[in-house]
Amino acid sequence: MVSSIRGSPVQEGEDVEYDREGHVQKLKELEDLRGEVEDRLKTAYERNARRYNLRRRDVEFEVGSLVYRRNFVKSDKTKDFTAKLAPKFIGPFKVKKRIGLRAYLLEDEEGEENGPWYVNDLKDIKDISPECREGGM
Repeated sequence: MVSSIRGSPVQEGEDVEYDREGHVQKLKELEDLRGEVEDRLKTAYERNARRYNLRRRDVEFEVGSLVYRRNFVKSDKTKDFTAKLAPKFIGPFKVKKRIGLRAYLLEDEEGEENGPWYVNDLKDIKDISPECREGGM
């Protein structure tokens, strides 16, 4: 016993009716559906790209330029320290070397290495106001 395309059992040697028009119609529907899915995927891709690019900065730093780096600290109750009140960026640091496409090795004022730091965690010294440089951020 063999089953037909539709799944119904067919005896060997028995003629099976083939609905050519129905098959062609289903193929056209699938083709239309595929086009609609492609359009929706393209729209979703563009929407996600716009949202991603809102916070992305194409910034490059020259070796020797001064930057501030993000301050990653945690609160410590034993020392009465609240991270929320700490400056968000500290520095200035000098860019010592570029590592890869988006990371930099920094050095502090004493010449000690600090890093590597990803470009999203760095800010150019020109982007920070003089008041913030003196009093912290």
